[in-house]
Amino acid sequence: QQQQQQQQQQQQGAMGLVSVQAAVQGAIRPGTWLPGVRNFHSEVQEWTISVPVVEAMEKVWAAAEELRDAGYSPRKLDKENKVVVIDFFTAKAKWLDQVVLRFSSLGSGCKCVATNSSTGVFPLVIPLAPVLNVALCWFPFGDGGKCANTLDRLCRRLGVATGTEVTSKTLRFSITNPKKK
Repeated sequence: QQQQQQQQQQQQGAMGLVSVQAAVQGAIRPGTWLPGVRNFHSEVQEWTISVPVVEAMEKVWAAAEELRDAGYSPRKLDKENKVVVIDFFTAKAKWLDQVVLRFSSLGSGCKCVATNSSTGVFPLVIPLAPVLNVALCWFPFGDGGKCANTLDRLCRRLGVATGTEVTSKTLRFSITNPKKK
């Protein structure tokens, strides 16, 4: 039982570290600073949604809330600028990817340009990861298609939330996405 309590304390400490570092790294996003380098670990899709912008924004926010156990964490809902930001954490090491959704009206529905980017080469369980990621922002690293998978899952959940089909088109594959054509 004492060993179990120690493990719980270690997990709580690690999650505190991750939370603090996520606040910093999610704000500065060093893995996205250099266009040629970020293309190794970011994906851009365009979604067409048959509901108005504000409703789509609220539904994608709710969808991310529903996917919290899968690593999604809503960060920012900016209705004035029509932008939603959602953090995505990998299960164990807590790499931070960030989804930025930019909405615009399209007839009676809307369009969304969805970008998912890895924010740094080091995961957030490593102490000082944001500092290391700033120092190595020039280092190319791959996502292996994980950014696309994160976007695809959120897009499908948005379709369920709106009760409509959301069409998705990839505008730019990550260089390391095995599905890239």
